[in-house]
Amino acid sequence: MTPGQPNHEAKTKALQAEDLELLSKMLAEDGIEVVAPPEIPARDSIDPPPASHAQRRLWFVEQWRPGLPTYNIPLRVHLWGALDVGILERSVHALVARHEALRTTISTDKGELVQVIVESAAVSLAVEDLTGGEAAVLERRIAEEARRPFDLAKGPLLRVWLWRLGWAGVLAVRIRRYIWLRLLALGVLRSVLGVWRI
Repeated sequence: MTPGQPNHEAKTKALQAEDLELLSKMLAEDGIEVVAPPEIPARDSIDPPPASHAQRRLWFVEQWRPGLPTYNIPLRVHLWGALDVGILERSVHALVARHEALRTTISTDKGELVQVIVESAAVSLAVEDLTGGEAAVLERRIAEEARRPFDLAKGPLLRVWLWRLGWAGVLAVRIRRYIWLRLLALGVLRSVLGVWRI
């Protein structure tokens, strides 16, 4: 954040607090009591959380048919105009740092299948220039990357590519389904794409 630039997160929290206070006053005027919701306790960081039922099923499939791309989620976004690749890459890193679901792998601990959540994950932005190439070349590259297997135990379980096509670009994101990307996280990924363009 540059000096003098407003802190977006602090402004958002302040706005939320103002909105909640106003809402509480309006409800109180109507005789409705506002009860604070119970706090969600922080997860114990000492013991790894157990794998969910969906994660266990995917782990079983991976042991039975390693490298099967069926459970990958490919996303494609077409970008037009000038693009700052540095900002895009920093956005990818910030996204991964913010959401532990994108830093989670699956492993066994004392005979139990568990989620391993790391503090940081090295997710890089792969950039390839296909300017002047045919559309079939792009489609072939996307298909090749979509079939590349993930290692569930090692990670990272998110891959991001940018294929440049002159003044346009295609951003492709691929991630393992059920384990690391819930529908909410999918919405987060799509919404963040809006800030990657300049």
